[in-house]
Amino acid sequence: MACLVALTSLAQGEDSAQALYERGAYQEALVAWSEELASGNTSAALYFNLGLAHSALNQTAHAVMNFEKALRIKPGDEKIVKAITLEREKILDAAIPVKPFFLKQWYRKGVMVLRPGAWAALGLFLLLSMLALMLFRLRDSPGRWKDQLTKKRFWMAGAGVCLILACLSYAELYRTNEAIIMEACAFHQAPSEESPMIIELGPGEKVVITDHIGEWLNVYLVNQEAGWVRNTCVERIRIGSSDK
Repeated sequence: MACLVALTSLAQGEDSAQALYERGAYQEALVAWSEELASGNTSAALYFNLGLAHSALNQTAHAVMNFEKALRIKPGDEKIVKAITLEREKILDAAIPVKPFFLKQWYRKGVMVLRPGAWAALGLFLLLSMLALMLFRLRDSPGRWKDQLTKKRFWMAGAGVCLILACLSYAELYRTNEAIIMEACAFHQAPSEESPMIIELGPGEKVVITDHIGEWLNVYLVNQEAGWVRNTCVERIRIGSSDK
């Protein structure tokens, strides 16, 4: 009963936040969705809603951050991609994105079909089911465990694939090599204030981090241009308990 009450409360909270957003009470909707995030919900839909609220409040950097989190969970989702594209139009002198390599896109969509825990649960289910069937058959035919193991090789392979996908999905979901520029930031040729500035990056610009030296990060933009920024003006894209 307590579980049912909690679920009902969560659903009512979501409805309330959506209603607030539709009435134009964007700050109140943002607070409600943020509370839901703090309660442990890390769905793509929630991050997307947070992005919409931040966008409506003209908080571009935070909007892009949340849209990118939603896209991390649901790679290639057309609605999320469109929202990011529209939000990036608000960024002054935004870099023009280079279309990602299609194999990388397929890989990300494939491993993120399920969340890491779901892949792991499926793999363990197949493994335990195989062991249970083997033990049942061995009860009637003792000493033939090798034959039973051979017959269950496809079950083993399936379980192994699921467990590997769980690891790959986890690595993809929780990687921290991408970040969002949260405040206007100089983009330098080298890790030094005396180095020539390539351009000033606006809040909301996305970067991929490749290296760091002290307080400087070596990054490249969505147009593949490389340079250096101070780590104080970026926030890494993190999912879940590391959102803070």
